[in-house]
Amino acid sequence: MVVLSIVGVNNDEGFGIHYYGFILGFWIIIYCIFEEAGWRGYLHDELRGMNPVLKYLIIGTLWYAWHFTFLSEGTTLKNEIIVYLILVLAGWGIGEIAERTNSIMASGCFHTIGNIMGLSEVFRNNLSSNHKYLIVGLCLLIWIPFIIKWNKKPVSLNEALSGT
Repeated sequence: MVVLSIVGVNNDEGFGIHYYGFILGFWIIIYCIFEEAGWRGYLHDELRGMNPVLKYLIIGTLWYAWHFTFLSEGTTLKNEIIVYLILVLAGWGIGEIAERTNSIMASGCFHTIGNIMGLSEVFRNNLSSNHKYLIVGLCLLIWIPFIIKWNKKPVSLNEALSGT
């Protein structure tokens, strides 16, 4: 959200690019967190204990079907195979982040990268490739150290409020 606000996002809505970047960043992270509540918060957890390759193939296949890209006008088999592979690999990567952090918020942040890089029409139409790479690069520079240092131990609300 902060990076999109700083870089700005072109739009036809009449908003300033920085304000639109803020609004778009806010809504896309909310969307991704809610979507991750289903994919990682529920499905990933339900498949816990399953062979990881099979688990990520199931999640990636369902995630691919969820996006309905095969219904897009002008799609090709090659494009659909690429999208499918991207979603299986992203499902694996985001799944590993969920495992490491035990956090839907962390998963939602990385899910946002897929939307910025082209799976979301708003970003596909309103950001240049250079802006996409800049935004994703800055986000990764910020998020990766957090993921590396993340303490996955669940914390109770009382512990969080008391700071212990």
